[in-house]
This record gives sequence, C-alpha cells and structure tokens, in this order.
Amino acid sequence: MKRIFTFLLALFCLSVAKSFSQADSCVVLGCAANYGTQTTNNALTPLFGGFPGSCYQASPLQTYTQIFWQFFFVDPGGPTGNYTQTFTPTNGTTPLDIDWVAYDIGTTRLSSLTCPIDRTGWTEVQCSGAGTFGDPAGPGINGILPTTAGHYYAIGIIINPSGADPAPDANFTFTVGDPALGGSPLVAANCALLQSPTPADSCVVLGCAGNFGTQTTDNGLTPLFGGFPGSCYQASPLQTYTQIFWQFFYVDPTGPTGNYTQTFTPTNGTTPLDIDWNAYDIGTTAPPNGTLSCPVDISGWTEVQCSGAGTFGDPAGPGISLLPLEILH
Repeated sequence: MKRIFTFLLALFCLSVAKSFSQADSCVVLGCAANYGTQTTNNALTPLFGGFPGSCYQASPLQTYTQIFWQFFFVDPGGPTGNYTQTFTPTNGTTPLDIDWVAYDIGTTRLSSLTCPIDRTGWTEVQCSGAGTFGDPAGPGINGILPTTAGHYYAIGIIINPSGADPAPDANFTFTVGDPALGGSPLVAANCALLQSPTPADSCVVLGCAGNFGTQTTDNGLTPLFGGFPGSCYQASPLQTYTQIFWQFFYVDPTGPTGNYTQTFTPTNGTTPLDIDWNAYDIGTTAPPNGTLSCPVDISGWTEVQCSGAGTFGDPAGPGISLLPLEILH
C-alpha cells in the first residue's frame, strides 16, 4: 500500500460551550490566582434568565452583568483535593451579590483563554446562586468543589447587581483571593492550560527528507509549555519546545522500502541541546495541492513513533533514539 510519511523534529530549550453572554460581559482573568481587587462595569445592561448551562438559570428573573473566568489544571503530581477560593465584595451602599459556577473541562487542554468562552462539552460540577449580598462567596464557603487529578477546570465568578448599589462609587469592586487545592497553594503545573499549537514562528518546513546540513534555531522564541499535542511529547505540562523542523517523504512501492533512519546532531553549546522527534503516517493522500508550508496541520495523521528522550548533546533520530521505524507498507 502506498504511504506518505512525515517526520517532525522538535528542538527543545529544556532550560479553556459557546459563550451565551454578550462579549463585554466576559472577562478572562487567566490561571486561577490571587487577582486582588477587580472592578466591575456597572453600566452594562443586566442579562435576564441567569447563566445558561448552570444552576444560575433557575429563575427567568435572575440577572448578571459580567462573568470573570479563571482556569486551572489538577496535576496528578499534586497538590490535589477540593478547590477553595474566596470572592469578597468590597464596596457599595447595598453590597454586591457574587455567585459562581465551576466546570470540569475534562482531560483535554484548552485551545484558547480568550472571550467569548466556549463551554461545549464541559460538565458543571458545582454552582452557587445564593444571595450573599456583601458576604464572601466561593468554593469552600458556599459549596464544595471536588476535583479529579488530570482534569482541567473553569471557575466563573458571576456578578449579580440586582438589588445592589455601588454608591457612592460608579462600579462595584471585589477581591479574588488565594486559590488552593487540598489546602495547598497552586503551583506552576496547575497553570499548564493551553494546547501547544505550532505557531508560525516556531514552524520550519525543510521540505522533502534530505541532508539539510547545519540548521540554526531561534533561541529568542518563548518556549511553549505542555509539549506537542497529539504526540508522546505531551506527557508532562512542564515539557517545552521552541521550534519544530518538518520533513516529508513518500514510500514508493517500487522501492526503496524498509525502516527509515536519519540522524539529528546538536553541534554547539556549553549545555548541549536536547533534540526530540516524532513521526506521523499521513496515509495515502498527499498534502492539499502539494502544499508543504506552515502552519502544519496534523489533523487525521497517525503517530507511529516518537522520542522524548533527554539526549542532551547526543545524536537523535529514527534508528538511534528508538528502534528503527518500520515503514513496510
């Protein structure tokens, strides 16, 4: 059977349902953290009916003006356990009622942390619509938020201005306190949230597999966390890469056939480079219009071999890092 294969060579500097609210009601804070004092926009028109897909739509008279979003990942390596955090209104003649909702996103990283928030496929795990006018609210105060290791979560802080008055101020303020898992502070691994696509500046297409001699990396690029999606090199949220150099080749049934081998060798550095690589079977269809350009879309491809071995300074590649890739189709 005819097969077309592609190899990716990843060079590493080892060194979040559709939005059902208006765009200006959505505020993304980012990874769960202490964000201190936040100011609401009290000029927004309240949205009636509560927030769809949550306990906060029980009454058609429920309103909200804004939702402030946070996200976090529960790393199996810890900390784990119930999630706790406090949201505290800080001003107003008639203090603000803060409600909240939490979603289990599952085990797949988020593709974006921007508004509007797409909640498709998320599962509500806790929600509070309690009237807390002026009182602190949040997971651990008016609701328990259990978590599952290896899952991603979203917390929506719902601003309900109904019956409240920020006077003499024009807008309400509230504080977002320290988050914790099982009573322990969050760590860097809890913030490894996004998928690691291949941004244009991290993607380099060399072309048909060949001897390309010496290649120079761009060490000024910001490392992308979480490894490369759809490969063995996403095992840890702390894995990073800066660039991926792509090669492609076709296995002609008339030959040559057999195991594919190639060597990638770091050539300089006080602390030598770690080179990892991945191989995909594209199938029997060539890239559209013969296009070999960035960004590279791996949709529909099948990973057939991958090496994330720490080779610092040592040669790597098919036939070296792992057993030769069998290309016998």
